[in-house]
Amino acid sequence: GFLLPDKRARVAFDVAAEYDVGECKVFDTITTDSEESTWIQVFNPEHDFAGDIVVQNSMFRWVIKQTAWKDATKVYNISGSAPVEIGKLYNKAFGDDSVALKFKEIKPNYLKFTFELDTGNATSESTNAKEIDTVEITPFNVVIDKDVIGSYKNHYTFESTPDVMIEYENGVIAGIDSNSVYGLIKSVDVTSSYDGDIIETTGSESSDSYVVPFVIPCEITSYLYKQAADLVISKDNNDIERKFWKDDFSVDSSSQYETVSGSTSTHSYDTDHIVIPNGTGIQLKHGDVAPKKFSMTVKQTDVTGSMSNGGNQFQVRFTGTPSNTVKWTDVLIRFFNAGADNNRLGIEVKDDTGSNIINRTYTFADTATYHAFLNSKWRFEITFREDSKVNLSIPLLGINVTSERTISLSGQVRPYITTYQLRKPLEIYE
Repeated sequence: GFLLPDKRARVAFDVAAEYDVGECKVFDTITTDSEESTWIQVFNPEHDFAGDIVVQNSMFRWVIKQTAWKDATKVYNISGSAPVEIGKLYNKAFGDDSVALKFKEIKPNYLKFTFELDTGNATSESTNAKEIDTVEITPFNVVIDKDVIGSYKNHYTFESTPDVMIEYENGVIAGIDSNSVYGLIKSVDVTSSYDGDIIETTGSESSDSYVVPFVIPCEITSYLYKQAADLVISKDNNDIERKFWKDDFSVDSSSQYETVSGSTSTHSYDTDHIVIPNGTGIQLKHGDVAPKKFSMTVKQTDVTGSMSNGGNQFQVRFTGTPSNTVKWTDVLIRFFNAGADNNRLGIEVKDDTGSNIINRTYTFADTATYHAFLNSKWRFEITFREDSKVNLSIPLLGINVTSERTISLSGQVRPYITTYQLRKPLEIYE
């Protein structure tokens, strides 16, 4: 036999103040969408989460609700004084699947968890597929190792905040905003989509691979030029080369543009924009010769009266010898007054043979509405996709169209702007 102790035994631990050190952390929000001050830090991999699951390192925070993946996630840049939301990160092929994470390790310098995905969708051709993912997080890195069963499209997607510039280079898809550069690095350089959102692959893929979601904090300041997009990020050494110039005209940068041949006047600077009179063409002196994306915010002040068919026209050309003469056999986008009713905007993207690959006419309610549009700021964005097709977006008109045909950019030059029969000077704000 044995005797039971007449007093309870207790073991006590002194916890040093340094228990919270390390950049890799896990939190339970207790209730969904609760304030960060109410979260509890999790140290036990067997913890039963009551609220949202939060994993993070020194720069990257991934908040994951316990619901369907497509509605579950938010990614934040947490390097500054307050978290900045970037967008959603999840596997689009299994967006309807429910979140069910299994933590394997929770350490100050290393996190590891796994989950299975098996509720596919017809759009991604993943209804009979499955994926088992292992996520490993270190203080400066997040890696999602994918065990793929079946063949399907889309895979991981970064649904970013609106109007973010998305660029693609060397197996890296990057979004650029005022606080960070973020996106996906792919171990397999498959065809991707980056029209507003970042999608890992647009074709059906069956090979195991890994993807690295990243957030690089940065502050893009307004000083002459904002150097932001078209990053080349090497997967070997993380070098970043700046190739793209973005001008918000917060200061007079007119000297950085040159007038092209055939111009009858010259450009000027006015407070927060550059002014291009009729018959004038300009080209940026510096920047990428082969940008994958080009956007402008423009307006014309005090447009009134009637305009001829094809009049009030400006073009942006991407090939050919820069000149303000009328020419159609360059890769270009043009905007012009369409017809004689003075209520229609003509929009064309042409290839180097002069053929239209995008052709749209937007009809306004009346002439007054048309003039009001021209008198207000509006923005367009043209993207030369990896598959050689062209995407055109004009948010104010609800236009977002991709060409069915491909285009050749042989002989590409720095973009240049030309003008013909303008009713009022063209004002460029960004």
